[in-house]
Amino acid sequence: MHKFRVVFYKAKWGDGHKIDNLIDIWTMLVNLPYVTYKSKLNFKDIWKFIKGFNYSHVEKWEPNGRGIPRQCDWWNGEMSTSTMRGDYNGTVSRSAREVLVHPERWDATEFEINSVTYLVVHGWEQDQLDNNLGYSKEDIGKFFPVVRHFVKDETRNICSEYVHNFMVKCGLFLKFRVLSPRLLAWLIYKELGKEFKPVKEL
Repeated sequence: MHKFRVVFYKAKWGDGHKIDNLIDIWTMLVNLPYVTYKSKLNFKDIWKFIKGFNYSHVEKWEPNGRGIPRQCDWWNGEMSTSTMRGDYNGTVSRSAREVLVHPERWDATEFEINSVTYLVVHGWEQDQLDNNLGYSKEDIGKFFPVVRHFVKDETRNICSEYVHNFMVKCGLFLKFRVLSPRLLAWLIYKELGKEFKPVKEL
């Protein structure tokens, strides 16, 4: 079996990261009607979406080594996503130590897939990394429900698009789609029945 984690970065007002704050509030507003409808007016789920999933970024985290990973295997592992943060541009892989410099700002949940599935998924992922064409500013349009239909370049990803599609290849979701980190977290909670824990508590 092979384990991986999906790790979400929490937006925080007042920290000077205005783009994270904008993603947080915008994706809450535009997805609220969908969540309200899908939850059948379950106010507990709606409130969880509003208050609990204030995420602006997401990455996929895999440990080093095989078998049952030790905690040090995770922290020496690799994370992959699509980003314009720092010197990186597009679909990339980086060490967990480089990404999780503020572990108190990250929440995670863990998944397990069989080794055969992982080999197939790893091939897809490697193709995404090898053919990275960067993170176009046009891709920001994918955060807007109407505009995203006009952003047709499938060789580029936003972070939640990449992680969601990785999970599709794992058989956890049914089809590729473009969605925000906040909505991805809600779907993992609602459809897959997973809870999130702070990275510091894992």
